[in-house]
Amino acid sequence: VAGLSLTSTHGDVRVDECRGDLEVNAKHGDVTVKGVEGRAQVATSFGDLDLEKLNGEVRAKAQNGEVSVAEAKGPVFAEASFNDVKLRQVAGSAEVTVSHGGVSAEDIGGDLRVKASGNDVDLSDVRGVIEVEVERGGVTILPGSALTKPVTVKTTFGGIVLKVPAGSRFELEASSLRGEVEVAAPGFTISESGSGRFKGQLGGGGSLVKLVSDNGDVRVEPTTQEAREQEKH
Repeated sequence: VAGLSLTSTHGDVRVDECRGDLEVNAKHGDVTVKGVEGRAQVATSFGDLDLEKLNGEVRAKAQNGEVSVAEAKGPVFAEASFNDVKLRQVAGSAEVTVSHGGVSAEDIGGDLRVKASGNDVDLSDVRGVIEVEVERGGVTILPGSALTKPVTVKTTFGGIVLKVPAGSRFELEASSLRGEVEVAAPGFTISESGSGRFKGQLGGGGSLVKLVSDNGDVRVEPTTQEAREQEKH
């Protein structure tokens, strides 16, 4: 189809190869979309969203359902409740809001902003600015390359793990009110430390990485590959 606006109740929806803009509003059903040239605005309740191969802006919302977005070239705005949001191969920026669920994001080319509650957030290979706020869940970040962009993470009732690749450069502020803070990145220089807090820099400094947990441990450690190289020497 050249473009499509569709409303559905009590049934699943599948759309293949929309060459214009797509708008879907569904209730009590799953929505599967593959191939949209224009803007995609898709919403459902009591069902899941599975969106793939998207060239324009994506706005996806599932109430009581999971949102999965893969191979998106434009910005992505994803929202879910009582289930997770999963992003993979997003060339632009992404903004995610989840209530009573978790988030996994892999291979994100732009900035990533996440606000979630109820489960963990796992991020890997995010090449832009990272901002994460989580209630009742932990956060794990594994950059795909040297970390040089700003990172801000705040959790309540959850820990934070940041794995640092070789060549990373940043200023660090890490703290926990009711947990431990451990910084084990090779070459890290401490400028201030105390009960539940660390400040310092890696690689001569750079953008600010701020990690704050109210009730959980904060760990900054080398990636698995870097840890193995450190053990060899």
